[in-house]
Amino acid sequence: MTSSEGALIPYPELYELASFNTFTDASPIATSNPPYPTAIAALCAAYSQALVATNTFLAKNKPHFTVVNLMPSITLGRNELATSSKDLLEGGNLQALQHLRGDKVSSKVPSTTVHVDDVAKIQVASLDMQKVEKTQNFMLNSDSLWYEAEEVVKKYYTDDVKKGWLSLKGEQPVNAVHLDSTRTQKVFGMQFIGFEKQIKDLVGQYVELKAKEEKK
Repeated sequence: MTSSEGALIPYPELYELASFNTFTDASPIATSNPPYPTAIAALCAAYSQALVATNTFLAKNKPHFTVVNLMPSITLGRNELATSSKDLLEGGNLQALQHLRGDKVSSKVPSTTVHVDDVAKIQVASLDMQKVEKTQNFMLNSDSLWYEAEEVVKKYYTDDVKKGWLSLKGEQPVNAVHLDSTRTQKVFGMQFIGFEKQIKDLVGQYVELKAKEEKK
């Protein structure tokens, strides 16, 4: 099952308050009660409640199968279902793109991200009973420095800045979150793709779609 980092990280520590805590897939479930301050806070609560329900079901029914909960951080990368640049302005990709389009965002974004390809690989690999023999959680995250997003644009997409498709004048405050996914990488024998390629792949698709739209 694909859950979220929000199931184990309390919303304030994920989006609002810098924390010195290090979160892992063994961290306790971050339960919370309404009313919720934002839609994202409600979404995080839904993830945590789903995890509680899953654990309750397993404890009560003791089924013959196991449940693997994947908990990705903000997921970035190409969206192969997107047919327009606007299609990329949703989910995790929106949080990465909005300031690269020149938006001055006031709300913080967590410093945690993961490449969509890594999420897909582990979704498949977690079905391997030789690697994953019991019910457990896996955190999916790579260490990300959000200010490097602009450096990626400078490195690969300066022409698109000149065209006005991208901007280096946007603002995106970041909330520092310490998330350790070492065990996940060890179990599956892989290293998560870094932030530069996450942004490069996402922005690359965005400008590809913008170019197609310009030709219409």
